[in-house]
Amino acid sequence: IMAAAPGFSPLLGAVIGTTFGWRATLVALVVAAIGVAIAHQKLVGESHPKQLRTRHGVGTLSRGYVALLKDPRFMRPAFANAMSMGALFAYFAATPGILRNVFHLGTIGIGVFFGAAVLAVFAAASRASRWGARIGAPRVVGMGLAIIGGAALIAFATGLAGGLGLPVYVAAATTFLFGIGLTQPTTTAMTLQPGAAEAGLAS
Repeated sequence: IMAAAPGFSPLLGAVIGTTFGWRATLVALVVAAIGVAIAHQKLVGESHPKQLRTRHGVGTLSRGYVALLKDPRFMRPAFANAMSMGALFAYFAATPGILRNVFHLGTIGIGVFFGAAVLAVFAAASRASRWGARIGAPRVVGMGLAIIGGAALIAFATGLAGGLGLPVYVAAATTFLFGIGLTQPTTTAMTLQPGAAEAGLAS
């Protein structure tokens, strides 16, 4: 879901905006938000049973956060998660401008690019847990970070050399997103393990 939202929303937004005008995308967001709120209230509700709920004061919460911040089992994967997420948002911010201004793709073309590229995240995420069970989660994270860094360096170097054609950019972006698909779910699971008793604080 985390990959699908930013992957397919540009295409959906492009279709709505091209068909009905850009203001229609804002109307669609409002309608979707209201629909999700009503569906959650009517169909899902609070998932934590009342008998298991406990009250936490500010002091208890603060001590819980401090304990997590001191725990390297939490901080190392959390840092890797944050850095890879920062790289992902940099990619999301830069790519539409690159596709439009360098490769001259239109709104629909940009949406199709995002929708197709996110399939690499799905492919990697489906393998992350299997590989983690086989070689260990830390190695999967290391592999994912190496792939992310390598893909970014390739795109950067070819761009400086003037050889960043669309096929090269597509290959670099797909490889980059494959690394994200390995890193994000694995580091998320790793950060929640030491704080399983206080999963809300850890998340």
